[in-house]
Formats: sequence, structure tokens, C-alpha cells
Amino acid sequence: MNLKLKAENPSYINLVSPAATLFCDFLNFCLSVLSLSLFCHFSPLFESDVSSVWDYRSSVEQYRAPGGTAKSSVAAQVEHLRNWLTKQAQ
Repeated sequence: MNLKLKAENPSYINLVSPAATLFCDFLNFCLSVLSLSLFCHFSPLFESDVSSVWDYRSSVEQYRAPGGTAKSSVAAQVEHLRNWLTKQAQ
């Protein structure tokens, strides 16, 4: 997503995103199929990286901190829980 759009006017994205969502809901298709040119009808500030927002894998994998949703983070959480359960059983 265009960082300039977020940084300069955070409330602007709160207006533009729902409009795009409503548009897609009305036409019964997903945001992920909108082209950049269609996004630009909602705002000229959208850039080519807007499609990465709808890439669920990228969205999930960006949270690598403890407790995050990235695969590596979830695996670490599971391992931590297993170790804790083992200690509790002893």
C-alpha cells in the first residue's frame, strides 16, 4: 500500500478502502481482482503495490514477532507450548 497515502492522511484510507470494498460487494467479486486502474478510480494515490495488501500469505507472514501470525512465529509458539506442557506433566 502506498506509504505516502498512510503517512500523510491516515483517515483518508479509512474512506477509500470501504468505498472499494462496497464497490466489489455490489458487483459480487473480491478486492483482489481489482486492477490498479480501478483502484485509481477511488484514489490516484494507490500504487502498483496495492495488490500486495490482498495477498493473504504476505499479510500473514509480515507479523514475525512473538505472538505473530507468520508461520515461523506460530511454530515457535507451538514449540513453547509443548515445552510448557512437558514441564507441567513432570
